[in-house]
Amino acid sequence: VWFPTIRAGSGADVFTRRLAQGLHQRGIPTRITWLPHRAEYAPWLIPPPSPPAGTNIVHVNTWLPERFMPRGLPIVATMHHCVHDPQFSPYKSGLQAFYHRVWIKPMERVVLRRANRVAAVSHYTAQRTLAAFDIPDITVIHNGIDLDGAFRPAGRSAPHTPFRLLYVGNWSKRKGAELLRPIMRSLGAGFELRYTGEPLQQGKVYMHCVGSGLTAPAAWLAARLSGGCCVAYLHRLDIETKHLGYCLLWHPFLRRCDRVIDNSRFTRSVAERIGIRLEHMQILHPGVCLPDLDNTKKTARRVQNQISLGDMPLTLYVGRITLRKGLLPFVRDILPQVVGAVADAKLVVIGSEPTAALLSNKGIRGRIEDTIRATGLQD
Repeated sequence: VWFPTIRAGSGADVFTRRLAQGLHQRGIPTRITWLPHRAEYAPWLIPPPSPPAGTNIVHVNTWLPERFMPRGLPIVATMHHCVHDPQFSPYKSGLQAFYHRVWIKPMERVVLRRANRVAAVSHYTAQRTLAAFDIPDITVIHNGIDLDGAFRPAGRSAPHTPFRLLYVGNWSKRKGAELLRPIMRSLGAGFELRYTGEPLQQGKVYMHCVGSGLTAPAAWLAARLSGGCCVAYLHRLDIETKHLGYCLLWHPFLRRCDRVIDNSRFTRSVAERIGIRLEHMQILHPGVCLPDLDNTKKTARRVQNQISLGDMPLTLYVGRITLRKGLLPFVRDILPQVVGAVADAKLVVIGSEPTAALLSNKGIRGRIEDTIRATGLQD
């Protein structure tokens, strides 16, 4: 039996290995040919493998493109999960629904049409496959567990302390993975969660992290294609801008990130308003590199001399000159009071206007200079 199989890093891989091993133990030679994950969505990039010598039967997953199915050999196809089930729709993003409808469903229809026998892992999966593809002759073969291995029942009369719960499967919403944390928090210290998963594969990317909401769509797509997760670090401007195109195209991707890291409590509050779930967010404040404190006074003196300020009291602004950073109201309303209390106080601005921002604030520097002249603060 030959298994041309796309390596997906999921339970389908485990199923294939265990089925091949079980057949081999019963005297039936087997061979697995692993194909990279991109063979699913870009099959033309992968040369089709040839069946090993002596192959009598080919077993495939229904998500295998026809390019990798040999001619002239009987085919058995296994349906692990019917993603076209309407009950699954709430757990899909718009992009996933489009991918399943436009790419996966036609591909599965070809596989099911060419297969000599079709198997499903449950009666429910068989019913959903029948409804989606009108394939009546489906054999149900349930997934099993190896009672001679880790799942051998323990010979004890009382439960383990703490009580152990086991989660088996990928960490996906449709399997309820996002409920595990609140469940364990509700159960308390007397319960312990253990989970299974594939060992880390060298060279595989498990997490796609981006430092701005602007690149979140690319990270989300890469995460979905690779089977990893998407993490975005959000700044206030990433979600506060009112640009219509940005709101329509970027906000849905931010809401679908597996984890969002906000740079402040205020950013988190704005993220909540656009629909990002609180349990998916964490605050990580930006840090600063502290200078060598032993040389602080010497350095400060050198900078003051460079800009001819001497020992004058100094207010320092560091950042881009934009409306949202509040420099204009500070100059208009606060600086006159500072100068009124400390006559020789100076304001030093280190920064410039943004030149390639989504929403430009050109002219703010000129307005600030006009305000300074109007208030009579210019030296």
